[in-house]
Amino acid sequence: MKSMTTIVNAIPELVSLEGKRVLDAGSGVGGLVRALTKLGAECFGIEPNSLNVDISKQNDPERQDHYQVAGAENLPFEEGEFDLVVFSNSLHHVPVDLQQAAMAESARVVKPGGQVIVAEPVPEGAHFNLSLPMEDETDVRNHALAAILDSASHGMTIEVETSFIRPTPYASFEAYHKAMIQVDPARAQAFVDRGDQLRENFVKYARNEGDFSVFDQEIRIHLLNKPG
Repeated sequence: MKSMTTIVNAIPELVSLEGKRVLDAGSGVGGLVRALTKLGAECFGIEPNSLNVDISKQNDPERQDHYQVAGAENLPFEEGEFDLVVFSNSLHHVPVDLQQAAMAESARVVKPGGQVIVAEPVPEGAHFNLSLPMEDETDVRNHALAAILDSASHGMTIEVETSFIRPTPYASFEAYHKAMIQVDPARAQAFVDRGDQLRENFVKYARNEGDFSVFDQEIRIHLLNKPG
């Protein structure tokens, strides 16, 4: 049985963070950046959604210069600036035709001997099924996996492949709605067009824990190495 954990707990089991310079590619509202900073890393975040970058800066006022608007396919950093690049549930949000470029960019900004962690949701399970009326991400997730497996073309090797179950709790359907729109504002129309079906799925696929509805999702992790 796969362990149930979070990416914040999974990363330190794979790599050392103390004193490392880390980039979170697709940092959302900055939660992972702040968490890895607490674990001893000097962590930076890039995120294409400017509203999320603004929220990140508000939540981390002493380190506002650690967040900037950028896409993973065109990183605003010099070659070899980082010890580690992390894609946490973000590579499949890069347009399919740019996913290879995003992997190439991660290899470019990692120093020789550095590493890249890519954590991607498997296209199955409770959380995936919940969101199917909003969008079917089967193809984009599979394309992301193909880009990872082609890491050799970017000068990287796959050191580890593993997976865990990520439980995602929502206090209500409205909380789920808000979280999905925060990741991608374009999803708003799906909640207008298919809101009833999404509400039905919210009840159908939930695992109830106290006052929360919990949706499990398998996350596949690849740890890539850039030879020194």
